[in-house]
Amino acid sequence: SNQENTQLFRLKAYPNPFSSSVFISFKAPVAGNATVEIMDASGRRIELINKGNVRAGQENVVEYRATQNTPVNLMYRITVGNYSVNGKLVNAKQ
Repeated sequence: SNQENTQLFRLKAYPNPFSSSVFISFKAPVAGNATVEIMDASGRRIELINKGNVRAGQENVVEYRATQNTPVNLMYRITVGNYSVNGKLVNAKQ
């Protein structure tokens, strides 16, 4: 289940809320190809960040930069191999 995956992943997003850009840091439970999807509240994908191959337990950081059109409420999904975990972001627009 996704709840089990959340416990296997170690992740944080900072700053959150963010204004111009946000860093998403994660350690995956397995090695494999990692992607980070940024989505709006309805689940429509806004951006796909391909991190490439990561090692299990290695800290990885990606940066997402907001644009004028970036909505206030965002979700992100990190996928590594068969594992995925979701989180929420808040875009504190200036």
